[in-house]
Amino acid sequence: RPARTRKVVGRGGVGVRPFFAPYSARPGRDAAWRAAQAQVMTPAGLAHFAPRSPDEALTGEGLALVYPMVSWEKHFAEPLYAWKDYICRIAAVDLGGADPQAVLFAGIGRNTRLYIHKEDWWPGGSGMTIQDAIDALWGMQEEAPLDAVIIDPPTKSVVDYFRKWFKAWPRPEHKWDGLEDTALLLGNGTLVHNVSCQQTWREYQTYSSRPSRDPNSRERYSTSTPVDHHGDCMDCIRYIVKWYLANRVLYNRSVRTVKMVVD
Repeated sequence: RPARTRKVVGRGGVGVRPFFAPYSARPGRDAAWRAAQAQVMTPAGLAHFAPRSPDEALTGEGLALVYPMVSWEKHFAEPLYAWKDYICRIAAVDLGGADPQAVLFAGIGRNTRLYIHKEDWWPGGSGMTIQDAIDALWGMQEEAPLDAVIIDPPTKSVVDYFRKWFKAWPRPEHKWDGLEDTALLLGNGTLVHNVSCQQTWREYQTYSSRPSRDPNSRERYSTSTPVDHHGDCMDCIRYIVKWYLANRVLYNRSVRTVKMVVD
C-alpha cells in the first residue's frame, strides 16, 4: 500500500534506498505534455501517471489497478495485420452523451490472438453524436466488413438504429465476468493493442478499484468494483473480450458467418 511503502522506505534501514524520477525525466514529457494529459485524466490519475514529486507517485492509498499486469512493452505493439487481413473484425461503441465517448476496433489474427487495432475517442463536451460513431464504423467497414458491432447503451432503440447498417448487438450485462476475462487475456498475452491507442493506454494507468473502509478497523481496502471515471475504452475492451471468448470457436471463415452468443 502506498502509505505503508512511503513510511517504510522513508525511514531507511530496510535494505533499500529511496529513488524518485519525475515525469519530465522521460524524453518528450514536458509541462505542455502534462497539461494535455490533464485534460483527459482525473487529478489522482494524473498524479499517479505523471508525478512531479514522490508524494504524487505514491498517490492513491487504498486503490489498486484493475489490470496491474498491463505494460507498454508487453501489451502494445505495431500491428501485425492490416484491417482487411484479420479473420474476424469487431467494433465496440460506448456512447456517453456529454461524457467522453469511444469506438474501438479489434480483429482476430490468424494466430488467434485478439488485437485492438484502432481507437476513436472523443472527450466530454466535444459534441460527438451517434452519427460520428456511425461515420467511424463506416470508414472501417468500407475497408473490410465488420462481423459484429457491440453497442452501449444496450437499449433496444439504440441497438436497432445501428442494425440498419451493421450487425449490431447490445453490450453484455455481467461486468465482473468481463473484468476477469480481460485480465485473463492480458495475463496470458492473448490481448494486444496497437501503439496508436494512446487513450486506451492512459485509461489502463488509472483504471482502479473503488476504495472502501473497514467499519471496525477503519483500514482502507480495494473493492472489486472499478472507479467510474469515464473508462470508455476499458468498457469497449471488455465488450470485445466477451465477444471474442464466446465466438472464436463458432467463427467459420469459409462462409463468413458468426453466431452471437454473448449473454
